[in-house]
Amino acid sequence: MHAYRVVEIRPDLSRTLHVGQHDGGEQGSGERLSRLLEALHCENVVVVVSRWYGGVKLGSNRWKMISMVAKGAIQRGASVKEKAPDTQISHSPRSRKKER
Repeated sequence: MHAYRVVEIRPDLSRTLHVGQHDGGEQGSGERLSRLLEALHCENVVVVVSRWYGGVKLGSNRWKMISMVAKGAIQRGASVKEKAPDTQISHSPRSRKKER
């Protein structure tokens, strides 16, 4: 299951918000993740939650768990972004081994 909110900034500086989600087999979960991104005012974020079908059955608690895991990931991502230096990183081409 996943959801995203991405802002496209055009040359004239107008902004378009692109949003989307997919349930991944857990009906309603994509919409739930999308609402979470909106509530947290996220931009340029994709959140993906993977669920393993087996083991302990979650029942209706699965909704709480999906939201909790997604919110934790978003918060951890935000704290990493805040700690990152505000500089551009240039990537130099790496030498690659020739494939035989």
